[in-house]
Amino acid sequence: MIRALLFILSFNFSLCAHAQTDVKKMNLLSNVKSLKETSFRAQKTGNEIHKGIRERAFEGANGSDVQICFNKQQYKTIETHFSSNGSVFDYLYFFYNDSMKIIKWYCYAPDSSFKWGYHYDYNNLNFESSSISLNNNKKTDLRKVYTYNSKGLLKTETTYFENGDSIIQFTEYDELQRTIQKRSSTGQYEKFNYEHNKKVWTIFNRMNDTLCQTIYEYDQNGNVLKLCSRDITLRSANHIKKDFCVINTYDKYENETSEQWIDSKIPQPKETFEYMYDEKGNWIQKIHL
Repeated sequence: MIRALLFILSFNFSLCAHAQTDVKKMNLLSNVKSLKETSFRAQKTGNEIHKGIRERAFEGANGSDVQICFNKQQYKTIETHFSSNGSVFDYLYFFYNDSMKIIKWYCYAPDSSFKWGYHYDYNNLNFESSSISLNNNKKTDLRKVYTYNSKGLLKTETTYFENGDSIIQFTEYDELQRTIQKRSSTGQYEKFNYEHNKKVWTIFNRMNDTLCQTIYEYDQNGNVLKLCSRDITLRSANHIKKDFCVINTYDKYENETSEQWIDSKIPQPKETFEYMYDEKGNWIQKIHL
């Protein structure tokens, strides 16, 4: 028996003629009213793979089992996450203005108690978000203010903390509107260099020491074929340096078919993904081996 996971994806399609953001970000084709993704342990007998017990890839809001509802403009309205036993883990609710810009989203526990949320305000080229969360029944607030340049690209991001402190990050772009530098008021900064199908992302501390560097290689569709990251400077006495690479392959629908982690210290097995598609080109079954 092969230890594997099998994912089942079901769709409810709408007749809306508009193709919009969230559905497109999820690499879904056609227009979708809702989808539900459920994971099971896959059992292999001979050359056939059978659906076993229900099992999430891992627990938490970022796990595999999820149900998402979309509005007519193809933006998410409700996102429900499930535990391995099928019970609800939490709910996310999304709200938009008339221009379909998100204005708030909230997270609730299964008993409908509030967990955390975000609020967004728009003012010309400015954008403000504030988050509210409950930690051990104590309310915490975090506010961020964003400004944009004349081309609509992020210019500054300022984070305000409850104790009165704040951190501002500045972003610069090249003539192709690609990010080339991010600089923080803490002194840490990041640089981005581009060459053909490669992007090099380097992080420096306030002393101009290189902390780490990550190199991305892309295919013609912008999918990451290879990612290699190197720790260069020890950040503290307890910091453990870790270098790794990730190599990916994709099918004609741009869905990932394999992922190979190459760790500098621990060997990692290659993971592969097999898909079954509907007539519209959306995957409805995915086997993770």
